[in-house]
Amino acid sequence: MRLRQIAFVAQDLDSVVESLGSELGAEVCFSDPGVGVFGLHNALFAIGDTFVEVVSPTQDGTTAGRYLERRGGDGGYMILLDLTADERSAVRSRAAEMGIREVFQAEDTHGGHHIVGTHFHPGDTGGAILSVDTVDPAGTWGWAGDSWASKVRTDRAGRLTAAEIQTSRVNELAATWGQLLGIDPVDGVLKMDDAEVRFVEPTDDRGEGLVSFEVVALDPVLAGRSQTIAGVRIDWK
Repeated sequence: MRLRQIAFVAQDLDSVVESLGSELGAEVCFSDPGVGVFGLHNALFAIGDTFVEVVSPTQDGTTAGRYLERRGGDGGYMILLDLTADERSAVRSRAAEMGIREVFQAEDTHGGHHIVGTHFHPGDTGGAILSVDTVDPAGTWGWAGDSWASKVRTDRAGRLTAAEIQTSRVNELAATWGQLLGIDPVDGVLKMDDAEVRFVEPTDDRGEGLVSFEVVALDPVLAGRSQTIAGVRIDWK
């Protein structure tokens, strides 16, 4: 089980993409026309073999738009995990037992790559939209198109190593996500194969949400740096 992608929601896609690209030293690897079904447009960055996405509403009445209103502006929106088919099946079975609703089934096949994902209702999981995804062949990531690997830079940002969700219900949400994913939380932290999801006490009054992510600094000058963009703090490890 891997942390493969985090997503921002932003009112102005272009300005956030420009700021993120500059901070991460990355260029857009894909814009997915498929998100139009949600009334969105988007852009993705490949950070090693992990991904940072920005989504923005293109029409009224979207889930993303309501999220912007609820949290008072741009911020973290979604966490996507890469699971084996067996792991994903087990998560879906536990979700049904726990009464956690599936709100969307996503599937895409192109260029010899296949990906299928399940989104869970954030009202049931808390904190963020959670998607559990399975890819074939392993290591691919269909949500980023076929040519994302050609856009990977090796001079500034490496892979994602953590995502943080702020909540006043640290132990409760950590337990819910842990039960769903089959991971025992330790002090509000869920450890995965090469990354972790952390539940932390709020640092502002914007409510529950994805508030930061951690990225490997390939340039040692960046280690220890923190920068906030669109309501999300980027920590360089």
